[in-house]
Amino acid sequence: MTRLVAIVSLLIALFVTFNMKAEAQDVPQDIVFEVFRNDQPFGQHSVSFQQDGETLRARTEIELKVKVGPFTVFRYEHEANEIWQDGALVALSAQTLKDGEITRFDYDRNREDIARMMDQLLPSTHWRSYDLSTSEILNTETGEALGVTLTDLGWETIQTGSGEIEARRVRMVGNLTVDLWYDAAGNWVGCLFEARGQTVRYQRV
Repeated sequence: MTRLVAIVSLLIALFVTFNMKAEAQDVPQDIVFEVFRNDQPFGQHSVSFQQDGETLRARTEIELKVKVGPFTVFRYEHEANEIWQDGALVALSAQTLKDGEITRFDYDRNREDIARMMDQLLPSTHWRSYDLSTSEILNTETGEALGVTLTDLGWETIQTGSGEIEARRVRMVGNLTVDLWYDAAGNWVGCLFEARGQTVRYQRV
């Protein structure tokens, strides 16, 4: 009987260990949003992930444009690359084309002030849900800290490409007021904001 109990205990321990390792190696699901400006197609915003052992790479790509006839009258492009190890942000690079100007930065932990900022702030790529006590984030357009206030607006039903889902709405007030939606698992599933007098809405594909 004692031997049977020992065998069962060993099997349970192996099962728990296996599942802990599987969870640790889980790669976040790729994110693709269709973006609409005043309910008209505006472009796409995507976040893709790659896991290599304990290293997680997240790549954000945004391309928005407005055309009048054959002419492009507005264009916005943004690319951000994050490297995470054991839950810590260890490198972040980004490039933005906005109002015809290109800005870029490339951060790693070689500089003490940059390392401190990367330890304390989540980047503004939004794919990780924020703690409501967050008062600053790392702006991936500028490479600087951005003061924000977050408010939980509760759960509601939103539309995605695969149908309606329940999601928690969080309002982030900073240089813009942005509403973000996250599902029960913490996945980013929606976004809405006003910019230059236009309503910009994200719908998860």
